[in-house]
Amino acid sequence: NVSFQNSTEVCEQLQINALSDFLDEFPRQCREFAAAGLGPWSDCRRRYCQSLADLAGNLSHMGQNLHYGDDECRPLVNFNQTLCETSYRDAEAFCECLCPTMGRLQVPTVGGCERKILEFLFLGRRGYELSLKYQLSGYCAGFICEHFTVLGDPNPAYPVEGIPPTCKKLDLPWRLYNCN
Repeated sequence: NVSFQNSTEVCEQLQINALSDFLDEFPRQCREFAAAGLGPWSDCRRRYCQSLADLAGNLSHMGQNLHYGDDECRPLVNFNQTLCETSYRDAEAFCECLCPTMGRLQVPTVGGCERKILEFLFLGRRGYELSLKYQLSGYCAGFICEHFTVLGDPNPAYPVEGIPPTCKKLDLPWRLYNCN
């Protein structure tokens, strides 16, 4: 941990930058690619991995094993871009499952739940302190849980066309009581 006076502010600003860099474009690009019948957003994985790599690199103080911020930012520094670009489950979930199904995600525009869900999935799952910072309300969690129910059900009574095979391999919590 770097003990500069503004260390926590640096950590927070870099998170904002990473969220903005990837999530400002993610829903729109994913919906546009899917609507045009082009499948997942072609640049999704590269952008996903690059945003997290930039965050990790900027949190590291002068390339050393020191980082800005307290425990909140520690898990963000340990990001491996090479692994992300080849076999990284979170990148697969984001870009090969969630992205092509963004048009199916039923979230009201009021309440900002879509953004909160994406922030939680992008950063909130990376550590305890981050999970508290990007915690989903029960209201917002319900929407992603319903989405996971459709995407992850291994044997749906009424099959839904267009669910990427990657979604089934992720073992998503497809029963609502397993999600919240």
